[in-house]
Amino acid sequence: PEPVVEEATPDAAPASEPSTKAWTMADGRSFEAEFVNIIGGKAVFKTHRGKFHKISLADLSATDLEYIELSRPPDLDLNFKRNMQQVTFTGGFYGTSGFGMEDFWARPPETLGRFGTRIKQTSTGDYNHELHAEIFAIGLQRTIPDKHYLLLDRQLTTFTLTKDNQRSHEFKSGHEAVLANFEVYSQPRGEKYFGYLIVVRDSRGEIIAVNASNDWLAEHRENLEKLAVGNYFDETGMRVYPGRPRPLWK
Repeated sequence: PEPVVEEATPDAAPASEPSTKAWTMADGRSFEAEFVNIIGGKAVFKTHRGKFHKISLADLSATDLEYIELSRPPDLDLNFKRNMQQVTFTGGFYGTSGFGMEDFWARPPETLGRFGTRIKQTSTGDYNHELHAEIFAIGLQRTIPDKHYLLLDRQLTTFTLTKDNQRSHEFKSGHEAVLANFEVYSQPRGEKYFGYLIVVRDSRGEIIAVNASNDWLAEHRENLEKLAVGNYFDETGMRVYPGRPRPLWK
């Protein structure tokens, strides 16, 4: 039997993930409807007849209450953090060039990179469920003309946004990426920082927020998730071999 509920008008915007399903009351009664929104501590449902009803959240089962909470994720501001530090070295080694001349090769400088993220809730209300954020730090091979990218770091952090942490979470990776930066007869070699991808999922594994430095990184997210740190890939996220440098002399 349908529960006796208070009728309501659809004066609020629909929820981000409406769904028609069977709902269960705390007293065991059930009904079928589409969840619309929450107004004044009551859940608004739309029946198959097009009528709107309000039900107090306290009158819903714990399972359905959790379902509603997960279907209304918070708005998040995703910021990527990077700390790049260049290190120079003294000394080097002597070697013989192809012309029989002995040259001194100095050790090239390196850039040490550490990456992280800061995630902050921008919407109001509590969301007492775990979130999982995965960050991808992307490098670019400096060899010309090929554009081959490099996965510098990939980390996963789990957190819950609460009043105690001001509904924000900051994460710093313990991995240090090493990027070489040098030239061979005026031709670039090594790698440089390129961009990032941040993906946030809820406890069900559903994606609720994405931020990327380049659209194609988000578009080919599934391919990037198959890569390991240190893998090279192209602009479709597919793994490739490192690009070959241009011949020094033609």
